[in-house]
Amino acid sequence: MSDTVSISKRIYKDKKLKDFEVRLYLIIVEHVNELGYSKITNDTLSHFTGKKQNAITRALKSLAKREYIQIKLHVKKNNIYDDTCQRVIWRIEKYREHHWKSQRNKKDAPKTKENDFKLFLAFLRSDCKNISIPIDIGGLVQTYMIHDDGLIWLHAKGESPRLLDIYDSKDCYKRMWTKRKAIFAHMSGQEESLSMQQLTERANKNLNNDDV
Repeated sequence: MSDTVSISKRIYKDKKLKDFEVRLYLIIVEHVNELGYSKITNDTLSHFTGKKQNAITRALKSLAKREYIQIKLHVKKNNIYDDTCQRVIWRIEKYREHHWKSQRNKKDAPKTKENDFKLFLAFLRSDCKNISIPIDIGGLVQTYMIHDDGLIWLHAKGESPRLLDIYDSKDCYKRMWTKRKAIFAHMSGQEESLSMQQLTERANKNLNNDDV
């Protein structure tokens, strides 16, 4: 197990979280597997923190409500879970990525780029709403934010935020589709120590040449 853990800057800047909740999150992250979830129990969390069960339960509910973790109860052994257990705790960004991929790979879903694109749009609109998403387009990094009605805010450097109309928003979604790996990397929070330019450059090196 590593001596260090990587977390998003968002969590330690969140003034609504208590110090104990941040500490609990760090312990959970330390014990997640390569997929991004942990089978750690409340008894173990209580042992590590010295807190009672009800304090652990309240803190977990707070982390879930603030969308830092996803709690899944009574999971069954399958290609994701290696055993049957009462509960697993996901890092939220890993759960979202896994959920999007599992939706895409459903047997009854046609494996077409059009269908993948629709699922990607659903992922963006449900899980990335009101989150700043910097995207490198031809060397120019622009920051986008998805509005409640599915339109997109453009936060151009040195300019006031501008709400794009429906046609420009559609074009923007297509550009975001081509940069989806950079978006997943940004949402994961795994590489917060890198600059956004370095993040997008690294992600784009691994991007498949499968434009829509």
